[in-house]
Amino acid sequence: MPTLTALLADATARSAVGDHAGSLRAYRQAIRIAPNRADLWHNIGALCATQGAYDEAIAALSEAARLRPDWAEPLHARGHVLHASGNLEGARAAFEAALVRDPTHLAARVNLALTFNRLQRYSLALPLLLQAREQAPADEDIWWLTRSSLLRLRRDEEALADFLRFEPFVRGSARTAVAALWAARRLADSEREKRALAAALSFPYAPGDSALLAEALALVQ
Repeated sequence: MPTLTALLADATARSAVGDHAGSLRAYRQAIRIAPNRADLWHNIGALCATQGAYDEAIAALSEAARLRPDWAEPLHARGHVLHASGNLEGARAAFEAALVRDPTHLAARVNLALTFNRLQRYSLALPLLLQAREQAPADEDIWWLTRSSLLRLRRDEEALADFLRFEPFVRGSARTAVAALWAARRLADSEREKRALAAALSFPYAPGDSALLAEALALVQ
């Protein structure tokens, strides 16, 4: 019978080349040797999820969480699986439980906010996103989600202030080009608006940027 070390090496190698089914088989053999290894249960859960075996994934992740009561990651992963299966309330509870275990878990905080958005509980999502902004002030995705939430809630002045806080971290994207033009119009700064307009009009928008291009054109008009 293969050793635990050999099985884990095989599982890792198979996963690296995209052989998730083979990797899962190796982990299942490994867990018979080391049934108390929370990390193995977590990996089994993650691999089951990639194959759409959500019930098996949730069971494995629950076992990982039971074996390591201080570890937030199995609960975070459980939230992903429940979200993918359409169980938004279950996902919400899992992400919240992950944050109880690790209040600094940035991904769990953002995913909890996204789940609240899906549940149309926008006012509950926003504080989480604002906290995430404090944790990762240079993260464009988190800034954009926060901006979208603020605008949805008609909190335009806060969206403007948050863009100005984010502006030092801007690296150039369709989102920041459009937001910069929007901010310039709000500030009534002619020089800033001139620069932002030129940047928005010259930006090489990609096919997936149609909504942003529409917003830019609306601002131009």
